[in-house]
Amino acid sequence: MRVPTATVIVVMELSCHMFSLKPEKKNLGKAPGDTNGFFDLAKTTLLKDPSAFLKNMMTYEKENISDKVVKAVRNILDNPSFSLDDVRKANSAMEGICKWAMAMMKYYDLLKIVNPMRERVSEMNEKLKIVRADLAIKKAKLKAVEEKMAILEATYQEKLDIEAKLQQKIDDCSKKLERAGKIISGLEGEK
Repeated sequence: MRVPTATVIVVMELSCHMFSLKPEKKNLGKAPGDTNGFFDLAKTTLLKDPSAFLKNMMTYEKENISDKVVKAVRNILDNPSFSLDDVRKANSAMEGICKWAMAMMKYYDLLKIVNPMRERVSEMNEKLKIVRADLAIKKAKLKAVEEKMAILEATYQEKLDIEAKLQQKIDDCSKKLERAGKIISGLEGEK
């Protein structure tokens, strides 16, 4: 069995923290330099099926990373003795795991910025739904008023037409009355 380097042990600890795995007493002392048992835990769980490990990394619940996981991972990543170059020299596969963990931490940081914005958008969308519903009601009322106005306008136009016809009849009757008056006054002189 190859003896794992300190860098590999740290990367395995990082992996265990990312998946919230905690070593038990049976994991302690299985590998030289692995005082906390993370290497043995990772070897028996994560590395037992590398394709499943890769799949778990790809389907990781990045939206719900706990603060406890972030704190444990940041303790490792922010440690001055930890370097991606050292990991690259130790094992290129481990470098990929580290880059993935770093990407998850960046995603976590971005969520701190984006989630409040998402909540604000959600709130604004709820308000927008209410405003749109209110607008639909007001548009329906406006349409009813416009229809009533159209009916009233048609009735008004109809009454204007009737008035014009009646005014024409009044004018015709006035002219006839005037002519009749002239005929009567012309006939008055005659017996």
